[in-house]
Amino acid sequence: MAEHFTDLGDGAALQAPAVFTLSQWVADRAVHIDLLNGVATPHAPDPFQVLQLWDAAIRDSLPHIPAEERFALAQHAREAERLLNQWGMDSRGFPESGGWRRFRDWRSSVREAMRRLNWHTTENWMLRLIGQLQGNGFPKGILPQSLRLAGFVELTGLETKLIEALRSAGVTVTIEPPPTLDCNSTHRQCFESVDQEISAAAYWAEQEIKQGRQRVAVIVNGLGGSADRVRTIFENQLQPEMVLALHEFDDATFHITTGSPLTGNPLVCDALMLLDMVVAGVRTLHEFPRISRLLLSPNWSGGTEERFARAMLELSLRKAGYYRWSLAKVTERATSSPHVQSLRKLIARLNGLGSRDAALHPAQQLLKWLIDWGWPGDRPCAGASANAQARLLAVLESLSRQSFSGIEDCLLRLQRACGEGATPGPGGVFSPIQVMAPEEAFGLRFDAAWMMNFIMENWPGRPAGSPFLPADLLKRIPRATEDGMLDYAERLTRALLACAPEVRFSWCKRLDDMPISVSPLIADLPEVIPEAVPRGTLWRALAPRVVEIRGYRGHPWLVPCEPEQGRALETLPDQQLRGAVTLLNYQSACPLAAYLAYRLGAHTQATPQPFTDAAYRGELVHAALEQLYRRYRGSHQRPDASDLSQAVNGAMESCSAEQWLLPAELSAVRSSLEGLLQAWLDFENGWPGGYVAALEWRKSLDFRDFSADVRIDRVDRLEDGRVFLLDYKTGSPPGLPAWAEERLGDVQLPYYAVLMAEAGGLQPAGIAMASVRLDGMKFVGLTDDDASVTGGISGFKESPGKLAKQLNSWEEALEQWRAKLAGLLAEVRAGDCRHQLFKPEALKYAGLDILMRSEEGRRWCLETEDHGSR
Repeated sequence: MAEHFTDLGDGAALQAPAVFTLSQWVADRAVHIDLLNGVATPHAPDPFQVLQLWDAAIRDSLPHIPAEERFALAQHAREAERLLNQWGMDSRGFPESGGWRRFRDWRSSVREAMRRLNWHTTENWMLRLIGQLQGNGFPKGILPQSLRLAGFVELTGLETKLIEALRSAGVTVTIEPPPTLDCNSTHRQCFESVDQEISAAAYWAEQEIKQGRQRVAVIVNGLGGSADRVRTIFENQLQPEMVLALHEFDDATFHITTGSPLTGNPLVCDALMLLDMVVAGVRTLHEFPRISRLLLSPNWSGGTEERFARAMLELSLRKAGYYRWSLAKVTERATSSPHVQSLRKLIARLNGLGSRDAALHPAQQLLKWLIDWGWPGDRPCAGASANAQARLLAVLESLSRQSFSGIEDCLLRLQRACGEGATPGPGGVFSPIQVMAPEEAFGLRFDAAWMMNFIMENWPGRPAGSPFLPADLLKRIPRATEDGMLDYAERLTRALLACAPEVRFSWCKRLDDMPISVSPLIADLPEVIPEAVPRGTLWRALAPRVVEIRGYRGHPWLVPCEPEQGRALETLPDQQLRGAVTLLNYQSACPLAAYLAYRLGAHTQATPQPFTDAAYRGELVHAALEQLYRRYRGSHQRPDASDLSQAVNGAMESCSAEQWLLPAELSAVRSSLEGLLQAWLDFENGWPGGYVAALEWRKSLDFRDFSADVRIDRVDRLEDGRVFLLDYKTGSPPGLPAWAEERLGDVQLPYYAVLMAEAGGLQPAGIAMASVRLDGMKFVGLTDDDASVTGGISGFKESPGKLAKQLNSWEEALEQWRAKLAGLLAEVRAGDCRHQLFKPEALKYAGLDILMRSEEGRRWCLETEDHGSR
């Protein structure tokens, strides 16, 4: 149409006619005929309203099945009904079966409900117009003399009947084939991952526009399931200011034809999350990520002016480490926060949540809660957010005219409606870069086109099956068979190959852990190696800058500086050494890590996770062992199986397991802890003599003018009065400790032994790490008392182990450890911050790699060495 008006050259301002899809045009003509004949016009419901009718019909038939299962059945049943209607299938005469008979009953119920509500679906409008045309019941002039249809890969049975009826009524109907262009460049290329493929397509589209192309297409097979991922990468590449400025633009340089579900919009997602929390009750526990989002969201009243205080409150919850919080607990924490005066709006909203007005309709109550909380926040809504806000309010308005069994039922309907509805993407149909599905590109022409995700698994796609329709009926629907889908894909592929002078196809080698193959429909195209894609502007803006690795210059990630020496510690008597064990382990592994963490205070605050935190698992086991031995401290008696349950319950309570674990995990964790403790008791039966003298023993001890807090899991008193230090390990079974290496590693037990020997009064006779794991119960340690030698603990007199041979005697071991610890402390005092890795594995969980970039530096060194430069 645009081409038709391009060459007029007379400066006239023209009003282009409206552009219709066939379904829109059909409904428009049928409504006009109804109005001119004085007939009441039916209402066209949205897809979710029709889905609700199916859900109600299934609920009446199967009242006891869960709501989620019923909703899934409703979706399948609605799709089966669409197939039958689109292809005009006669469903009579098929053998009776349970599923087929039940589907027909639901179908009758839905049709009766739609008749009662005077609702029409797209297929109903087509049938209505066909009937009007066949009965000559339309006024003159209501139909055009000719109709041009374009963009149809195939016509359904119902569409074919409509076209026949139009032609019988005297309308000239022309079905245009897809345009054919001389394609002078066609090839395919393979990428390592989906993200690389999308990034390459975004970069290519950007370069094409810069070179003067007017209309570029990125055709994404399976766009419906990946629209959000595509949008994020395209924004990063093409309009990073949208992300950096947290601002929405209506004039995006690209347009994605597939809208995102309402639930994908932050404004709607926050609203649904809040309503779900309120309906559940203020004392119900919620996962930390939801609580974090509630506090940090700008979509509430005060979310902008209180943002700093709310961020500090969120950080305090994060540091507490609990994975689950209730709104009541958050209120308590906010009230006791040092920023309480800056959290007045948040506290007021939290205290006001939960009260219900019995006079309000459930949908109106949900809306009132949102208004009371201050949704959608203080910032003006624009673009997609404004559209999402209007759609959510429209859904609530629609729900307010329906009846519900309770507010929970209303909220469930609201969540489903938002999952079904969609908001349009950025840009529009006139954006220079169009991102669309293959079916939408059929019949269109572009200056250049990139076809993505054309892999064997989805091109040709899978047949459109249905669990409700008989196999014999499905065979009569073209795209419900393998041959039909292959024919459809072949015709569409031929059209796509001719949609632009330059066309390229792509696929990726792997999807997660699965290898991927190229679609056989494009396997004959020549393959080329893809070009390297520069990092997006957003990535470059957010990439951390860090210190330089000594000896190497020019690395783009590194900042030139002198990395040898930091500021020395002032000499103070009895200086408190916080986190002494971890500090010394870091200093031994890499001086820079210790300096960053303990002198500069650098750290990363991880998001609490449900039972994936190795530290919390260790805390539970340590607490259970402490509870197990508590009654027998100072006694030669040992615990037995009768003590297990009480020990586990005490550990779960002391470690706030309800806040750390999901409900489904609590019983499983309790059972696994009892099994672990029983296995430990069976293993420890061979421990020779002595008794448990102390558990979680704590004391402040001095060494080399530093004072350190000592916490030892267990101290056993031997028969001669000396002590044996035990440290429980719940991670991977320990190998040979680094107690004899030049730079002392695994410093905890040697450090404690030296501190106790220096202090006097508690002379250590041995140390051991005790692995408490079902797959690796064992001791690893040293002792000078051969009576204490048991599996994994080496003595120095009889059959010494490898460690004992390297250290020769217990006295020599203490002397070596004393000297090496003094050397590490001297480095700490001097401010040594070399970026020199001695023990990379010791920094695995330090969370400092974002600053140190050790792996990237090592890779860069290897790359430069490969090119002969250093």
